[in-house]
Amino acid sequence: MTTSSFAPRRLRRVFSGLTTAAALLLAAPLGAIETCIGPFGLGMPQGDACRPFEGNRAKIRIDALAQTLTDTTVSRLRIVSDDAPDSTFNLSALAGNETIRHLDIFRKGPVDLTPILEMKGLKSLSLSSDAALALAQLAPAPIGIEALRIYIPGEPLDVSPLAGWHGLRILDTYTAGLSGTQALSNLTALERVHIKQGAQSDFSALAGLTALRDLSIEGVLGRAALDDIGFATDLVRLEKVDFSGNQISDITALAAKPVLRIVTLSENRRLADISALASAKALSVLQLRRTDVSDLSPLAGLSELRILWLGRAPVSDIEPLRGLPHLGGVELSNTGVTDVSALGGAPIKHLDLRGTAVTDTSMIAAGAKIKK
Repeated sequence: MTTSSFAPRRLRRVFSGLTTAAALLLAAPLGAIETCIGPFGLGMPQGDACRPFEGNRAKIRIDALAQTLTDTTVSRLRIVSDDAPDSTFNLSALAGNETIRHLDIFRKGPVDLTPILEMKGLKSLSLSSDAALALAQLAPAPIGIEALRIYIPGEPLDVSPLAGWHGLRILDTYTAGLSGTQALSNLTALERVHIKQGAQSDFSALAGLTALRDLSIEGVLGRAALDDIGFATDLVRLEKVDFSGNQISDITALAAKPVLRIVTLSENRRLADISALASAKALSVLQLRRTDVSDLSPLAGLSELRILWLGRAPVSDIEPLRGLPHLGGVELSNTGVTDVSALGGAPIKHLDLRGTAVTDTSMIAAGAKIKK
């Protein structure tokens, strides 16, 4: 999950040291303005964050949340709780709420998520820890939710309860592995799926999700999430794929993708043949670090290619890159490349040659940043 709000670093920053249901508020109501409640106070939404207002703030109990929500128009709410792990966390104050658009719940201990089914304006839901494991409580599907993010990297997750979430457009999960994945075949509105896990699952259900534009299935810490991407064959609307950290050897499924722009296949050490990419005429970013790719000839006609990562791949000949008119960033660190004359004339801005035997870079564009 690339670039997403789901990143572990960001979650650690948000959740570190928080031991109570996090909702802080100003003493006086603020009226009908867009606000959010986060671990550090009542504030204004800024992207995925909640920036607290200045002034005195007081911690409120979860049973006081209802009054808080009537005092302001809260659009984003983040609740963090690892207290009272033997008591069911009560979210009944959320039932019927019409103003919250983004809800993020981190809970260690039992939690009742059913009030979420009665929220009338909710568009985005994030569940972490035991709140994620309570996903089955959200059936039938909450009306209106378009984005679901689940963060529970140490536990497997059954996603069969998602079978009825027909309006879902975005699904992000970071788990120890998914089961019940056939339920995903019903989610034909999905446009983005980001999955990160350290165990293999059956992703054949994705084959019919032809609205997908952004697909990421990443392995974790050397443990693969998949070894076959055949399910992607008919996903012709794909613009971005990330299959890094897996055991893929065949990428035939990526052929005939007319709008495919960004491909990440790094850390697939069985991957040697990239001929399927020769037809990816829109390709602008390609990452092949730590693969077994040595033959770059399929890239020769990709005139839109701008960024190419090849670090620690068994590459020695980059002649196929000659004449690519937009190539601006190339990473060749720890490869067998000794001659970069093929890059002469390219608008190179960044070139990484660390760990190579390249000595002559005189042909590289003036002003390029070269690492040796």
